[in-house]
Amino acid sequence: MEENPDWNESNVFEIMPESYKAHLTSFRPYLRGYNAILRLNITNKIEADDWLKDFSEKSLTSYRVDRTFPENTPKVLFKKEYRCLHNSKPGAPKIKGPHAKNNACRAKLTITIKQRGMKRSKDKYLKDFPCEVILRYIHNHPVDGKGGPKQKRPSKDVEDDVLELFSKGHSPTTAYESFRDNLKERYGAEFDKIAQDTTKCPTQQWFYSLYYNTYKRKHLEANDDGIHCQGDANNDKEDDDSMSSSTE
Repeated sequence: MEENPDWNESNVFEIMPESYKAHLTSFRPYLRGYNAILRLNITNKIEADDWLKDFSEKSLTSYRVDRTFPENTPKVLFKKEYRCLHNSKPGAPKIKGPHAKNNACRAKLTITIKQRGMKRSKDKYLKDFPCEVILRYIHNHPVDGKGGPKQKRPSKDVEDDVLELFSKGHSPTTAYESFRDNLKERYGAEFDKIAQDTTKCPTQQWFYSLYYNTYKRKHLEANDDGIHCQGDANNDKEDDDSMSSSTE
């Protein structure tokens, strides 16, 4: 694969969330992107999910789970592989909206949290940076900027307003249009200026990221909890009447 000298390590840190410390341990540039391996001070699954959400928002890219692995093994606490949302596997259900187009994007990432108690490990990062992220940042579709967007994160009030639109049945596209219409009505002639401020007027890609990485995931988790609770109740009634990487 042809290399591109214009890509460098700084491009990696441009899209890294600031919520966790990161060490870049490997980097190789290519014509359309790069491969990188990082170590992060992430210690559990919840932190890994939060990091992926922040990474998706900052890089203006979205991912879905591609492969899962057993958790809480002697060497690995947590591990998942993710593929770009623009890569739909054959036979996968169609997703409404722009992401339904399968660009066969090869971008992907793997998050692995290693067990810090491995006594014979020679991994010098294990104690303080047990999380390894293998990032294949090679997208075959437009992404805003070489490494990451030069924009500020939308405010909490904006996020709450958009989540409310989703709860009313809006898709990412209709929520984006409705939100902008409301801003036009509120600010009038000042709208063009407001539209340049991403803390008040997020990009359409951000709407998709929030929908798939926050709203839809929480909605599915809530449904799963409801199913589990119903199953437990039925059981009570019957009883009364049962990315790869090295791990060393």
